[in-house]
Amino acid sequence: MFTGLALFLRFMKLRDTLFAAGKWVGESTTHILITISVILGATAYWQHHEAAKMAIIAQHTKAAWNAAQKDALAAQAVAEQRYKEQADEADRNHQAAITDGDARLATYIANHRVRPSAQTDSARPSQDRNPDFSKVAPTETVVASVVDLQVCTDNYAYAKAAYDWVQGLNAK
Repeated sequence: MFTGLALFLRFMKLRDTLFAAGKWVGESTTHILITISVILGATAYWQHHEAAKMAIIAQHTKAAWNAAQKDALAAQAVAEQRYKEQADEADRNHQAAITDGDARLATYIANHRVRPSAQTDSARPSQDRNPDFSKVAPTETVVASVVDLQVCTDNYAYAKAAYDWVQGLNAK
């Protein structure tokens, strides 16, 4: 460590050197030009050194960017493949649910003796203003539109497939 006196002496020596350099520079125009040339040369060397460091940093940054982009594209391809597989599985499940629903609907229709209801135009008012409630079908016979039952079955199969697909997305 420098003591206070040693530090003071070094400062004084530096000051004297700077004064002597300033005196030398001020002696002639040639000395001024030499000093300017030395300063410009030192600045150019320093700038060249800094530019080389920045070029190395830029190369490392570009390499890291390219690696990150390659990893991101690979991850995207894996995710897209996984989602495609999930979508295909959901489509298969949906088709199986429709097939199963059709079979269950046919069994239900056969077991419950479902009769197709008379197709009426819903835009026209009812023809029979005083329906005879004694004509109501027996309780063991269901009067329904088979088309409506099929639509309900298909809608359930679609909703179930969509729900299962979303649950699959959340699970993975």
